[in-house]
Amino acid sequence: MRAHVMRRLIAAVFMLLGVTVTIFIIMEIAPGGPEMMFVAEDMGFERVEEIRRRMGLDQPPHIRYIRWVSAAMRGDLGRSLTGAPLPVTSLIAERFGATGLLMGTSIVLAVVFAVILGVISPVFQYSWLDRITTLYAYFGMSFPPFWLGIMLILLFSVILGWLPSSGMTRYGEELDVVSRLQHLALPVVTQATMWLGVYTRFIRASMLEVLHSDYVRTARAKGLAEQVVLFKHALRNALIPFITILGLSLPSMVAGSVWVETIFAWPGLGRLIVQSVNRRDYPVIMGVCLVVSCAVILANLIADIAYSLVDPRISYD
Repeated sequence: MRAHVMRRLIAAVFMLLGVTVTIFIIMEIAPGGPEMMFVAEDMGFERVEEIRRRMGLDQPPHIRYIRWVSAAMRGDLGRSLTGAPLPVTSLIAERFGATGLLMGTSIVLAVVFAVILGVISPVFQYSWLDRITTLYAYFGMSFPPFWLGIMLILLFSVILGWLPSSGMTRYGEELDVVSRLQHLALPVVTQATMWLGVYTRFIRASMLEVLHSDYVRTARAKGLAEQVVLFKHALRNALIPFITILGLSLPSMVAGSVWVETIFAWPGLGRLIVQSVNRRDYPVIMGVCLVVSCAVILANLIADIAYSLVDPRISYD
C-alpha cells in the first residue's frame, strides 16, 4: 500500500506540473492582459510599457512561469489586481470554507440517498418504487443547475417565502445555525439533485448486476439474512465502480458550483473566480484554478486508496 501511494503521489506531482503549464498558457493566450485594467484609451505607448514593466510582463513567458511556480511552491500566489492588493492566498482561504461547506454537504447527501435508493430499487425491481426512482434519476440528470436554482428561488423564496434567496447568512446572524442552514438549503438541493440522479442510476445498475451473480445466489442458499447479503456481499462489490465515478465527477461538480454560487450569491471560490474573470484579475484566476486542481487530484488519490477499504481482495502490495 505504501509503495502504491508513493507512486500515485509522484504521478500527482507531474500531473500538477502539467496543470500549472496549462493554466499559465491559457492566461498567456487570453485576449488582452492584466495590464488592460490600468490602461486608458488616451494612454501612450510609453505609459503602457511602463505598466507592463512594473507588473513584470515585459519578461519572457518561461521566466514568468518559473517565478510563478517557485512562488506558488512557497505558498505565495501573488496579489489581487483589483481593490486593495490583498494576497491571493488570503482571498482563497476566506472563500474555501464556504465552497467546502456547500460541496461537502452536497456530496454527502447525494451519496447517502443514492446508496439508499440504489439498493432499495433493485430489490423491488419493476415495482412502483423502482419506477419512481428511475424516473427521478432521469429528471435529476436532465435539470441544468442554473435553471433548477432559479426555479427553486422562484418557488421557495418568492412565492412561498420560506427560505432566503441568496447569501450565506443574514447580517448579524453569522453564528446562528438555523440561519446558516436556511441559506444552505437551496444551494445544496440545486447542487445535489443532478448528482443524486447520476449516482442513483449508476448504483442501481451495479446492484442489479451483482444481485444476479453466483456468489450472491450462494450466500442466499446458505441461509444468510437478506440484509447481510445486500450490504455485506452485494453493496460492497457494487460500490467499487461507483468510487471511480465519484472521483471522476468531482471536476464537473466544481464546475457546477460556479453556477450555483453565482445564482445564490454564495461567497465561495466559484463566485470568486467569476468575479475575477470579469475584472481580469489574473493572479486570482490562476490561484483558484491551481487550488481546485490540487483538491481534485487529492480526491482522486483518496478514491484510489478507498478501493482496498471497500473490497479487501484488492491489494496494492
